[in-house]
Amino acid sequence: PCAPALAEACDSQDDDCDGQVDEDFRDEAGRYVDRLHCGACATPCVEPGPNMQASCLPEGAGVRCEIECLEGFVDVDRILANGCECERFDGMGPPPVVGGDADCDGAPDDDDLFIYVTTTGSDTNPGTLVRPMRTLNAALARGRSAGKSVLVARGIYEGPLNVLGGVSIFGGYSPDFRDRDLELFQVIIERTTPGLPAITCSDVTTPAAIEGFTVIGGDATGAGEGSTAMFLDGCTDSVRFGDLQVFAGRGSDGQNGLDSSARLREWGLMSLDQLDGPDGTDGRPGTSGGGVCRRVAGGVGGRHSCRATDVSGGDGGAADCPETGCVNGRPCGNAGCTDYTTGGVCDFAAVLRDAVPNPAPSAGRGPMPG
Repeated sequence: PCAPALAEACDSQDDDCDGQVDEDFRDEAGRYVDRLHCGACATPCVEPGPNMQASCLPEGAGVRCEIECLEGFVDVDRILANGCECERFDGMGPPPVVGGDADCDGAPDDDDLFIYVTTTGSDTNPGTLVRPMRTLNAALARGRSAGKSVLVARGIYEGPLNVLGGVSIFGGYSPDFRDRDLELFQVIIERTTPGLPAITCSDVTTPAAIEGFTVIGGDATGAGEGSTAMFLDGCTDSVRFGDLQVFAGRGSDGQNGLDSSARLREWGLMSLDQLDGPDGTDGRPGTSGGGVCRRVAGGVGGRHSCRATDVSGGDGGAADCPETGCVNGRPCGNAGCTDYTTGGVCDFAAVLRDAVPNPAPSAGRGPMPG
């Protein structure tokens, strides 16, 4: 008897006991057309390399395994193991990779589709793949005159990069330009001049793209100066910036303020010492023990004027006796009043209740604050 399995397998057996063998892997003509069982069980039709797709297709009484490139990719070197290695560039944005080795000599073929820049190039070179240029602005100028975009390989380049209308520049390429990875092949534009920008864009109204760079502004060194990484002035929306990491440098401390002595002449003074007024006079000495309690006047405030304005200090407050008319040196101590004793002991609560506070000092005659 047939013992059904959970599902049909490709094994030339009737696993599900339905009277058919491997029916899930064959077409109506009995041909094995499954990608993993192409022509027979356990005969896979798979992609040998990246950017490829495989299909098991009927052909006559049999089948064939067809391998083709994914849309947008081309197998330039005809080596199945590395797949369709070339991604077709449609002219929009940065090309994913450039260069090839059609003659199989191990070196990339030269081309002049773009202007190439590397840290080992020279501005006397034509900017081709095998004879790249060295500086960004020189490459941009050549790219605009030739109508070509500029590609930049990994490395550190001195700024400023001055954006030009009508020419695009893309970073992030390997030294041979056969790969592009913005993190692995970082292109840094830095400005060593203190505080100045590494990228400038002034009055650019025609299309241009700047993509795939790390931008670092210089640290400011002069007092009160800032640091700018990118400076855009009149740079219209026809200019596109993308995949940029921007880092401004450090700004410097502010400038020191002017010494107040620099304005003395405006105030009619010759030195800062003239801003100090004279000291006020001392107050009168206190009354000796046993003397009659009397009013003691406060000291006179210091007198001074500044530019015809009286800025004298106020007089000191005077000391008055309590209204009860007390005599100093009596049993009430500092209160000096015999009529505040109860059984020979000073009644401090009564003294404080009737005490008269000293008058407040008078206000100075200087100008109002502010």
